Amino acid sequence: MKTIEKWLKKTLKNNTQGLILAAHGVSKTSLNPFLENVHITEKCFLNVVNLLERVNVEFATYDNMKAYILGNKQPQKAWVHFTFDDGYKNNLENVLPILDKKNIPFTVFVSTYHVETQNRIPSYYTRFFYNKGYDLKLIFNKSFSSYMEYENYFLFSEKLEKLEEYCEKIIAKLAPQEFDEFYSIKNNQFLSINELKSLSESSLVTIASHSHHHIVYHEQQNLMCLKKELLTSFEKFKNWNVPFESCFCYPNGGYSPRIIDLLKKSNVELAFSCESDFVTRSINPLEIPRFWISSYVRCLLTLILMCLPTWFFKTIKYLKK
Repeated sequence: MKTIEKWLKKTLKNNTQGLILAAHGVSKTSLNPFLENVHITEKCFLNVVNLLERVNVEFATYDNMKAYILGNKQPQKAWVHFTFDDGYKNNLENVLPILDKKNIPFTVFVSTYHVETQNRIPSYYTRFFYNKGYDLKLIFNKSFSSYMEYENYFLFSEKLEKLEEYCEKIIAKLAPQEFDEFYSIKNNQFLSINELKSLSESSLVTIASHSHHHIVYHEQQNLMCLKKELLTSFEKFKNWNVPFESCFCYPNGGYSPRIIDLLKKSNVELAFSCESDFVTRSINPLEIPRFWISSYVRCLLTLILMCLPTWFFKTIKYLKK
């Protein structure tokens, strides 16, 4: 591995592509892979951060990242920026202390409804219900052969009003002790408004929108509803005195050309997806790709791909479809 890292350090010095690394939260404890699936362990995160330090990438500030993407500034070497989705409490308790010690900037995309109400994101409702042995057919009146088919139907087909109705049905069917357990899983707890304000006070942290509700911006959603979701998140930040950027991250990665048009008309400058790719001058600023953080090895392989000809990675992506 040391030989590979040495080669990467030399090669990335002459590479000006960007790498946006995405996560949700970082846990100091072991994780339930089903109920806490969006989080990574502190050990995993530190392995990735330490690797990036050793190969000497630039840890770009939000302003530098924006300038690179919009073509207002030329990077001098390969650069990285960390992003964290949703607005979990462990972003303040675990992520900030780690990155603060290393002076590494990062962006947190916040779903303001969930910070305000402390209600969990929709997929956690179905996962918790299913994990307790309940049949999701009781909620949806539909039968699917696997859990993920239920989750995808739930997230990518239904409008906001229906999502809320299903979440209420799930809560109503839980036993009292299950209801308490539902809210007790620490890694899935959201920042409070005051905690969000504290996080935003760090010079390393940029706050941006992840919509008001954590809903997928898919074709079935009403466009006016989505516009309201976007603008409401901005208004919440203003009302809470939380500084934020005109930047957006698509919840669950879903979007379409009409959603991009909505963001343009709302003066959003940057928008981040869940598509895996490297950041070059040719990308659409409203379709910025990101790679999910999962392990040291995965990050190492991603950096290797970054150094290879573009066609090589494009071919791999095509073959995986």
